[in-house]
Amino acid sequence: MLGLLLLFLFRVLAQMIQLVAPVAVLPPFHAWQSGALPYPVLVGVQVLILAGAARVVWTFLSGSLVPSPKLGRLLLCIDWAYCAVMGIRLLIGLAIAPTHFWFGATLPTLFHLVFASFLLVWGMFHATYGGRPSLDAGGPVRVVAFIRYTAYPVVLLSCVIGNMMLLREEAGVLLATYVPVTVGTLVVMGCERTLPYRPEWRPSWLEAAQDSRYVVLVHVLLPKALGVAVVVFLFAWVDGQRWPIAFWWPKDWPVLAQTVLMVVFVDGIRYWLHRLSHEQEFLWPFHAVHHAQQRLYTLNVGRFHPVDKSLQFVCDALPFIVLGVQEDVLSAYVVWYAVNGFFQHSNVDVRLG
Repeated sequence: MLGLLLLFLFRVLAQMIQLVAPVAVLPPFHAWQSGALPYPVLVGVQVLILAGAARVVWTFLSGSLVPSPKLGRLLLCIDWAYCAVMGIRLLIGLAIAPTHFWFGATLPTLFHLVFASFLLVWGMFHATYGGRPSLDAGGPVRVVAFIRYTAYPVVLLSCVIGNMMLLREEAGVLLATYVPVTVGTLVVMGCERTLPYRPEWRPSWLEAAQDSRYVVLVHVLLPKALGVAVVVFLFAWVDGQRWPIAFWWPKDWPVLAQTVLMVVFVDGIRYWLHRLSHEQEFLWPFHAVHHAQQRLYTLNVGRFHPVDKSLQFVCDALPFIVLGVQEDVLSAYVVWYAVNGFFQHSNVDVRLG
């Protein structure tokens, strides 16, 4: 909840920055609101939301938040209606009315979904721990059971669509990639805390700190370093060479179709690389780092040996760079891969995905 609150705070502060002292790295001021409310009114509403959400987070972190099944049921019902409205808004803005002031407002819609994620985690806490000894006891558990089957596809598709909408709004590849990944990751971690598959698998602070180090150094910074060396320089060089192989990729397809095609190919490559990493003695010592943990939780996704991670990058990224896959397709794939990976390694009791 704290992470989602900070992300919503970023949205409020970013628009203020673009009003007072605009910077090139952020989308322009008008992109942060639909115009349905005057900006002074909008800021007032946002401050009230932030104050209320901060109070909820404080009571949660201090251990004084008392779970209530009725409140949990109410929050989850409101949240799914809220998500449905915002999802329809995104789809209409993407396919039918991209220039409409409300439907076509991509950034506001995405941050509405951020706040909806906050409500989801808050509601799941109350529904799961509201005096019920078992998740099979009934009551608000019907809603929780619904979440078990819908969390994975809804969160994954929302993040990918959000990425494409941000790219369409020219928010920049970095922002369009890492905002959906951050939101998806925070939602998965929130589900892990409130709807765990095995509560005893929750990591200690020491384990979380160790795995966070792997995530930052190996899962984020290493691919970034390789990306600078490969994606920037080699991509430009290959594009300039006009190799015949660069024309094999269907660049005229829609971005979503290209992303699906890339997912299918990369999944096949990753399958064989993963299999060889288990079967070949010279590869197993590097890959064994990923399987060293005794418990499964979200941060396990980043536990890789640098050699193992570099092999993954070379095998599943380099071929597509040579083929000349565009940045927006690579960005959408990274969002899918990251959010899907966090779900795969999470301790969330999901039944679909």
